[in-house]
Amino acid sequence: MIENQYQTFFSKINNFLLDIEHKKLRGINDYNMLSIVRNKYEEVGLHSQLIFSLLNPQEKHNQNDLFLKIFIKEVLKLEDFGDVISVKREDLTYSNRRIDFTIESSNYNIGIEMKTNHYTEDQPSQISHYEEELLRRSNQDTSKKVKIYYLTLNGKNASKESSNGSEYTKISFHDEMIIWINKCMDEVSNITNLSILLSQYKDIIEQITNQYESKLMTLREYLKKDANENTFEILEILTKDFWMQRKKIKEDFFKNVLAKKLIQLFNNDADLNEEPWIIQVVGNLNNSYDGRLEIFKSGWKVKFVARFEKKDMNSFYWAFLKDDGDINLENIRNLFPKLKNVKPQTKTSLQWDYFRDDKNNIIYKNLDNHLVELDLKADKVINHIFLTFKKVKTDFEQIHKASFDNVNLKIKETLKV
Repeated sequence: MIENQYQTFFSKINNFLLDIEHKKLRGINDYNMLSIVRNKYEEVGLHSQLIFSLLNPQEKHNQNDLFLKIFIKEVLKLEDFGDVISVKREDLTYSNRRIDFTIESSNYNIGIEMKTNHYTEDQPSQISHYEEELLRRSNQDTSKKVKIYYLTLNGKNASKESSNGSEYTKISFHDEMIIWINKCMDEVSNITNLSILLSQYKDIIEQITNQYESKLMTLREYLKKDANENTFEILEILTKDFWMQRKKIKEDFFKNVLAKKLIQLFNNDADLNEEPWIIQVVGNLNNSYDGRLEIFKSGWKVKFVARFEKKDMNSFYWAFLKDDGDINLENIRNLFPKLKNVKPQTKTSLQWDYFRDDKNNIIYKNLDNHLVELDLKADKVINHIFLTFKKVKTDFEQIHKASFDNVNLKIKETLKV
């Protein structure tokens, strides 16, 4: 019974994935030109410039004040706006502060402060200063009203330090700005370039306000939509099996493959085969700092080890680790002064680092990302560990003018005293 359920489940998954690939080939995608050239949250370089270009009747869209009129109606919600005199961006105040947008009409002096992410803080007295500036300008024409708008992602309040009691109207990208863009799209649906621009900007607004729905359904969304009791039962079984198999792959690699193959590499290497090396895996691999691969010679008190920084056999790194709790590594550093400058080091290791590639990038820090390599490309991983050991050994001996053997010999002599 459960096997039939498995077959049905995986058949649906396979059909879904094939359908997604077919849709991609037909050109359905989430590509957005605006997000390619600018960060979607960028206030000045994206939102400010684009909004202003639409509001400005003098822009090359050749729609005169069409977009501005829709903005006044749907965003500012003013019925007595009057005739437009000017639309400005980054408008300087008398104290050289900048109002994001100002719109002047025969009846109003309007200021708009805009925030396009949740983390940009208000400046002290920002709203109150803008109100003061616009009141100063309106004193030249006492019939004009002053109105301040605070445009944010979801319509939050300005800080008390910014408003200082000044009145302002909250507007949001989530509501008013989406309505504005939709109305603009309706008006220019037959003008291809403007229609595409507005559509792409609408996608950006939906993304920054968490309203965007991908044009391609994700597997997670499909499973949620198609879910039934059997689906959850199968997913639970598969999840448990996945974690068990992941653990098994890593344990099998380190316990049954790694040490044996490394010994072969050491025995076949002309620089390392003079004396027998001991290579073994000890401890509980799923316990942080306990399970480890050890590479050493008989009698060594400081060993080269590769072990895990965290549980679940992740964050794989190497270290020169002491094997005896009575060893004081500071005494060893005094004998080899350059060891004092080695970074990083700990109370239990002379030196340690993550495994790195040829470009010095950390690898195996999250070993789960390399499970396929462990299972299918074991020789590649083992060879990398082997070459890392050789490089670290060579670098150590050149810098400190001492071999691993000499360091361990000094440790033995120190312990006898």
